[in-house]
Amino acid sequence: MRISRNTINCTRIWKSGGALGFRSYCAVVPDKKIGMIWLSNRSDLADDEIAEMVDQILSAAKQ
Repeated sequence: MRISRNTINCTRIWKSGGALGFRSYCAVVPDKKIGMIWLSNRSDLADDEIAEMVDQILSAAKQ
């Protein structure tokens, strides 16, 4: 489990992984009481790419 402090001005707790052509990413922002689970059938996505997309979605969801 990893912690990042650059998510919508709060702490994001996240975990990612993948196997056999799939990727998963789970992110929780406790201060905002939001989170999401990302499941993908693409194994070529890097954690940084997924994290950027998750940040955009979480930012838009909380406005």
